[in-house]
Amino acid sequence: MQSVLLGFFTVGMLSLAAFIVMRRLLTDIVLAIHEATPAFTWQAVQEVLEREGLTDGRIIASALATISGLMLLCAILLAILLARSLTQPIVSLTGKVRTLRPGHWRFDRDVRTGDEVEVLDAVVADMAQRLKKMYERLEAEVRSRTRELRRQYVLDRAILEAIDYGVMTVDEHGAVRQANPGTERLLGCTQDVIVGKSIAEILPLCSGRECRPLSKHPVEQCLRTGKPYRSGVGEHLTAVRADGTMLPVVVAANPLGMARVRNAVVVVQDVSEERRVDEMKSEFISLASHQLRTPLSILRWYLDLFGTGGADVAPAQRPYIAEMQGAVDRMVNLLNALLQVAKLEGEDARATLQRVDCRTIVREAIRDIRPVSEARHIRCVEDVPAHAVYAKTDAALLKVILHNLLMNAVKYNKDGGTVDLRLWTDGARVRIAVRDSGAGIPLAEQARVFQKFFRAENIKRFDTDGNGLGLYMCKLILSGLGGDISFESQEGKGTTFTIEIPAGRGKKRS
Repeated sequence: MQSVLLGFFTVGMLSLAAFIVMRRLLTDIVLAIHEATPAFTWQAVQEVLEREGLTDGRIIASALATISGLMLLCAILLAILLARSLTQPIVSLTGKVRTLRPGHWRFDRDVRTGDEVEVLDAVVADMAQRLKKMYERLEAEVRSRTRELRRQYVLDRAILEAIDYGVMTVDEHGAVRQANPGTERLLGCTQDVIVGKSIAEILPLCSGRECRPLSKHPVEQCLRTGKPYRSGVGEHLTAVRADGTMLPVVVAANPLGMARVRNAVVVVQDVSEERRVDEMKSEFISLASHQLRTPLSILRWYLDLFGTGGADVAPAQRPYIAEMQGAVDRMVNLLNALLQVAKLEGEDARATLQRVDCRTIVREAIRDIRPVSEARHIRCVEDVPAHAVYAKTDAALLKVILHNLLMNAVKYNKDGGTVDLRLWTDGARVRIAVRDSGAGIPLAEQARVFQKFFRAENIKRFDTDGNGLGLYMCKLILSGLGGDISFESQEGKGTTFTIEIPAGRGKKRS
């Protein structure tokens, strides 16, 4: 390319020079010719035009100009031919590259210039082959993944259609977007009725005799908080079906976090049979407890008679009588606990909600437990605000909860340990925390803490006579009070149980 430009410059300069010469020779110039005459003292002067005197020079200049023009024209033609010979391979290469696309990866090498353009043509041809192989491999992988996804979709649909659980997806506004056939069977309505409706309208829930408002609907809570929800112990939820009948259910709602949009998947399980069996067990326990209380009362009366000296008892027999009294007391306590649980699980157990000052209940609970704690040199510390802390709750049931938590904190503590009880409120909820320095709960067993009759393995060495009903009762009672209970525990270092109940507002009710 540099040689072509140099040739253009040389030819142009020659043509310019020839043009100047030609222009100079063709200009009319007057020449003065002097000639002296011997006979006279003057000279003759003759004026001759230059073109007349230089006729031959003009002819030569014309020839030069013609030759220069021809040379310039040839140079231009030569430059065009050279430029085309240089750019044609690049233009051809560009056109072939533009045709490369999925399904058309053919690239024929036709550049034979022997320079960098030919090397570029070879590189592009190799790249086209690589792209073809990569695209074919990706297409095969996409086809394989598509087949797998279709098989998985068919399998998932088959599972969803076969299970008895109702499964629904709900958008961020609470509207049902999808529902499986199990939902139709449980709720007694078709897909056309379910899809598009509000979940609160399709799945109205009641707890006991009261229907839950929208703000307390499990799915609404899941969408609002972004946390999974599963109906807990003692909630006894029932769904109102399309025909108005009541269906005992367990509801689980899990958020489907997708960027800023929060959807949820809802699973509804029919627990009619489980609820019926549970009610039968409760009725049996209640009946058996009532029937056992009479003979136990008689046995206890006679043991008390022997123990107080009202009968002729040898001194060696008194330890055995004391052991029997302890066994009878434990049996009576167990029966009382079973009866209380049966009552709480029954529909006739209703809390009497009043506006109460929680400070009074906390101090009474501490006072009741202090004799037991002092016997083992366990220090009980209360952290109660100076101002009143009102809650809308049942004072008697709240006292039962605190008694169970404090009794566990003392019973499963070490001698000389501590029990801390703290009361505070954030305006909307009242919270009470009971912390001990005892055995703690093993991590593997923490998920079962609130199950009926459950006792952790590491605490059985502290108390072999426990019944595993205390924490179950606390959870059951708090469900009816609109509260909740949680805990944090580390084995060997202690446990903290925290309960929360609605704060009291308005004037105190009598």
